[in-house]
Amino acid sequence: MTITSDQIKFHNPYAAQKNSGATSSSAFALVINQGNSSVNITGWESPTVPMVMPMYFGLDGEGVWKMININSKKVNVDPGVPTLFFPGYLHIMLMNLSSSLPEKFNINFTISPDSGGDFIKTVEFTTVEWTQLNTTKII
Repeated sequence: MTITSDQIKFHNPYAAQKNSGATSSSAFALVINQGNSSVNITGWESPTVPMVMPMYFGLDGEGVWKMININSKKVNVDPGVPTLFFPGYLHIMLMNLSSSLPEKFNINFTISPDSGGDFIKTVEFTTVEWTQLNTTKII
């Protein structure tokens, strides 16, 4: 069975406003695949943000906690298993920012179902201040 855009849900998508002088920030959401087979998020683009990519906070090869690039740029979302983009964990990096984020902006995700038939899922993100990250409800 083919998975459609309406079966991939992004709950409470939000982004942290970049700090003064910074050129990057992060975005977060809870992603749920309501289809019956796995999908991968394989494309990350925005008309507002010059560079969008997945990263996670974890241990590097020397056992040091740091931001780690997902080289494949691919994030798996299994059916019925929530995938969480959250501060201090897996998140969506917003890079090469030359100005503050707008109050709302879109990210276009390329969704690649295991069954074939890639499609674009456009998601609107709301920008919050960094001080609101611990109080923003994602679920």
